[in-house]
Order: sequence, then C-alpha cells, then structure tokens
Amino acid sequence: DWQQVLGLVGQIVQAAGATWRTEQLEMAPWHPGRAAGIVVNGMMIGFAGELHPNVCKNFGLPPRACAFEIDFDALCGVGLEPRQAVPVRTMPRANLDFAFVVDKQVPAIAVSKVISTIAVELVEAVEVFDIYEGSQIPADQKSVAVAVTLRAIDRTLSDVELTEIRAGIISEVESKLQAVLR
Repeated sequence: DWQQVLGLVGQIVQAAGATWRTEQLEMAPWHPGRAAGIVVNGMMIGFAGELHPNVCKNFGLPPRACAFEIDFDALCGVGLEPRQAVPVRTMPRANLDFAFVVDKQVPAIAVSKVISTIAVELVEAVEVFDIYEGSQIPADQKSVAVAVTLRAIDRTLSDVELTEIRAGIISEVESKLQAVLR
C-alpha cells in the first residue's frame, strides 16, 4: 500500500544519510490523502504514494497502484555529508534461522537488536520473517522467527565458528529477553 511505498522511500533517503519529513500532496498523478511529498533539508526531493484511480484506469494499472519518484540530483545537492562505502563482501554467506518464544509485550525488533550485538563484524543482516501467536504457543506469548545472515570479509566461516555464534545468539536472546528457543 501507499504507506509501504513511503517507508521504502524513507529507507532510500536514510541510506543516503539524510533525515526527511513528508508534506501533504494534492497533485496529479497522486491520490489525494494517500500520497506525500518527500522533503529533505527544506527541499522537496520526491513523491511517494498511491496513484489516482483515474490514472490507474487510463494507463491500465491495477487499482490502488503505488509509485514513487526521487530526484537523486536534488537529494545529493541538499548538503549531505559524504558517507563511507561499506566493502563488498565476496566470501560465502551463512544463514541461520531462529524462532524464539517471548512475552507478547516484547517487540519483535528487540530480538533483532539483541542478535545484532553478537559477532558484529560478521552479521550482515537480521530479519524478522514471522511472528506467530496460536494454539501451539501460550496465550501470553508469541513466537518470533528471525533469519540471520553472516559473512566474513576475509574467509569462509567454519562450522565451529557458526556453532559458537549460534550458541551465543541463543544465550543472549534467552538471557536478555527471557526467551526460549522454539
């Protein structure tokens, strides 16, 4: 939906090192109330949201189609500080999946944050891919499934390293969030 598109634009702008805000937008080809202008340092650098129903109809697009536009020249020209490029990792990655049962009040992002503190130099990504509340989990708890991608810059990770990292992740999440590995 249009809010997801706005979130995607936010990720792009933040990756460029900028903070941003939105402004209400009522202009073609955008749907009034479901689109926004993207403002960085007082300058409108793009738009994001749902396209107007007439635009969708006239161009044969699905109803409620969403789009965004970013002027990268404008984004680069608003006084952003240069950012250090992250080296491209060419060694093979290792993927570990976990499912932790936590109290319902614990946000899923808390699990990701704890995992991100383990083996920091090797963690490439931590992604929550499922939250389950159902008959197999106590009523006051939920299961949070997380995918962890690990990769070293200079070597292939060994089975021993991965076993140690896995144990460290389980230990930290269990102790800091009173979680149980599912």
